[in-house]
Amino acid sequence: MIFKKICKKYIMKSYSYSMKFSYWVFIWFLFYIFGYIEYNPLFILLLGVSLNIYNMSIMFRESMYKKLIVYLIINLFIKVIPILVILYFNTNYFNIIFDFESFKFLLFLFFIYLIYMKIMNVSIYDVYNAKNSNNTPLANFIYSRV
Repeated sequence: MIFKKICKKYIMKSYSYSMKFSYWVFIWFLFYIFGYIEYNPLFILLLGVSLNIYNMSIMFRESMYKKLIVYLIINLFIKVIPILVILYFNTNYFNIIFDFESFKFLLFLFFIYLIYMKIMNVSIYDVYNAKNSNNTPLANFIYSRV
């Protein structure tokens, strides 16, 4: 209960970074690239980019151009650049995209994320609905500059 109250008070002014799984994956990427863990996040980054393309098509269809630009900028930094960095630093291209150990880590991390969202009483649908104004602090900052 104390954890929930603290998070509601300090984090939930807008949807925080912790509410978006993409930021969890970005932290995973940082741990991977700096050698703290060996589980490769490339598979989920590629999956995330494909889901983002779908979200961007909805934003385009709904004429949400400013939000689309912000979305593109954020995803360039938290997904596209990490994909390129992983591809650049790995020489074993055959097994780079999918390995079972990394997939098991992905499932574990996603399970922890779901538990976190349940504790915070936040709907995943609300966080990821492209039509909602569900910006993180970074998105709000970029949105105010565009």
